[in-house]
Amino acid sequence: MITNKDEYLAFRSAWRTAYKLLSAIIRKSKTDFKNTQRSGTTAEIRDAQLSLNTMRYKARTMLEARQISKTQASQNYVVGAK
Repeated sequence: MITNKDEYLAFRSAWRTAYKLLSAIIRKSKTDFKNTQRSGTTAEIRDAQLSLNTMRYKARTMLEARQISKTQASQNYVVGAK
């Protein structure tokens, strides 16, 4: 649970870095999956799809955590208040 602005800002910074990396991996995996569909075996296609779906689920989970942190932050203090 985030209790102060410094913790929120640190979480947000770490979140952005992790999400940026995950997003790049998902884009590459999506391209790899398309290539596998064109020339891979059924097992390779299934494995590629499973891997892609797992990463997409992780991304959705990260987005949900980010939304929860925003809500908590707005309840604890006004972000950007002067």
